[in-house]
Amino acid sequence: MFMYIKISLVLLFFFKSCERSSSSSASNDAIEYDILWESAGGINDRVYCLLSFGTTLFAGTYYGLHVSTDHGQTWTISKDGLTLTTIRAMVEKDGKIFLGGGILEGGVAVSRDGGKSWRDAKSGLPNTSVSSLAVSGQRLYAGTFGYGVFISEDNGLNWRAANKGLPATIGDVTAIAADGEQVFACINSDTGGVFMTNNNGSVWFSISRGLPPDHADFTSVVIRDNVILVSADGDSGGVFVTTNYGDSWTRMNLNDRSVTCLAISGPVIIAGGFGGVQASTDNGATWFTADNGLYPQGLPDVNSIIQLPDRIFAGLNFGGVYFLIPPKKMSYLK
Repeated sequence: MFMYIKISLVLLFFFKSCERSSSSSASNDAIEYDILWESAGGINDRVYCLLSFGTTLFAGTYYGLHVSTDHGQTWTISKDGLTLTTIRAMVEKDGKIFLGGGILEGGVAVSRDGGKSWRDAKSGLPNTSVSSLAVSGQRLYAGTFGYGVFISEDNGLNWRAANKGLPATIGDVTAIAADGEQVFACINSDTGGVFMTNNNGSVWFSISRGLPPDHADFTSVVIRDNVILVSADGDSGGVFVTTNYGDSWTRMNLNDRSVTCLAISGPVIIAGGFGGVQASTDNGATWFTADNGLYPQGLPDVNSIIQLPDRIFAGLNFGGVYFLIPPKKMSYLK
């Protein structure tokens, strides 16, 4: 059974202090508090991605797809018709669930019955791992390792390459996100960066010219109200933000700069990575450490975070799914 989150007087005092502080201030000081993550079930596999679909939670792992209908208390493995063994990306479109994955050989799978059964949906895709998925209108975008971006306009029946404007040596497409007709892709190569298309993938153009020259490998991208946030790992990584489509970028003031994933809702931003989880409740002006209980074995490394109306879930690289019932200050959840 789940345990109620423990929130200490120190945490309450901290949140009150945040309300009184200037929105332009930033802090690198560690915050001590009793926010407590709890293990969500018995998954021991490396978790790459998470998806909420109705009342069902999906966890894509190195060894397959796990499904929970009770907030992660118990899990079953979904494999009816599923040929993918490693699940790296998930997205919902028109009531259908799409999975992307593989290691050296991969593709896309689709379920039309809420994850009970699957079929391949990779006609036209190269035989390589699919790293990321996004939906823009009626188009489904897939990022791959080594072969660029592909688009399907018929729910995965057929795919076509959409790489015009991307680097000649594409490298890996590590993340894709869509905001209406605007689609953003993170490319990791010698000439990579962050790229954008606003014409259904006909051509891409770089918006990374304002990023610091020492940027690390990009790992995720999220968009909110024309504000674009990109995460990167490594010593020169972190979270970068632009409000003018890449004319200028600002690195947010986080303690840890090895960031793998981002989640955003209202003024709340959550960043997960090798150093654990950090959170901001004021659009990134101030940050605090938010990882108590997240990895009892002392092995921080967060691959995926999703925010639901009543709780936050995190998938760990060293295995397992954890949940957090957020304090009121963090409850700006859709």
